Amino acid sequence: MSGNLLSIIVIAHKIPNQLPNTLYSLSAAYQNGSKQQDYEVLVIENASDKVLDREFIKSLPDNFHYFLRQENSQSPVSVTDYALEKSKGQFIGLMTDGAHMLTPGVIALVKDAWAITDKAFVTVPAYQLGPAKQHLSSVQDYDEDEECRLLSESGWKEDGYQLFSIASWFGANPAGFFAPIMESNCHFASREAFNDIVGADSDFRKSGGGTLNLDIIRKLGLLPHTVHFTLAGEGSFHQFHGCESRSDKELQPCWDKKYRDLERNPIMLGSVKPQALGNLIYSAEKMLRRSDE
Repeated sequence: MSGNLLSIIVIAHKIPNQLPNTLYSLSAAYQNGSKQQDYEVLVIENASDKVLDREFIKSLPDNFHYFLRQENSQSPVSVTDYALEKSKGQFIGLMTDGAHMLTPGVIALVKDAWAITDKAFVTVPAYQLGPAKQHLSSVQDYDEDEECRLLSESGWKEDGYQLFSIASWFGANPAGFFAPIMESNCHFASREAFNDIVGADSDFRKSGGGTLNLDIIRKLGLLPHTVHFTLAGEGSFHQFHGCESRSDKELQPCWDKKYRDLERNPIMLGSVKPQALGNLIYSAEKMLRRSDE
């Protein structure tokens, strides 16, 4: 991807404790084999009574650009369109929920995908920090304080793959990552592909984006010219912050009352670290069961 800047867009609202972790996981100091000049990060925060600390914003690396937006809606729909306009890259990474942290190989592997084809559509498997799905673990004394303790003890800043040791599988992709993906909060495609889906859909107005993320992934993945890669050994890890639950009712008018996945198996890209082997085994077992049915 020589000469073609990668732009990564991070949307945030009322997550001042989680967003610094996300942004560190996007820094060149953390991402293996990546330099600041390889990419830019656009941090778009909706104004609220809980925004990033000013001193922290000043400390961001030179390839990070922070924008504070005055929005009446908590939804990231218009913010997403705004960020796409502000971004400079020919390839776009989108994270509509800024509470997701990444493993250290994501950016290098995204560059590898585009070295293979400029039609790449790359998804990062999603996980949740904590012992169980967060809507369940939150009623079992799991909260932000407990998560901070887990993160501190994991040593994730020194070895980002330790995030796998304190996380659980994301319920939106129950069939594993060998099957057609249903959701990923961190996905990449060309600017051309984003233009082809005509931006974010204004019908999705819930806090945290509601099902906007699902809609964008499906539209990108169903474009006939895209080649879908998934990073089996990497992860996008959701931090606990008490966001509003998603309702599939938002999708019913758009998708004839039923969510449909991409209906094509992705190409696996990248190696799998020992910490992620359990997820590889889980996904393989799920695929074997499907083939026996």
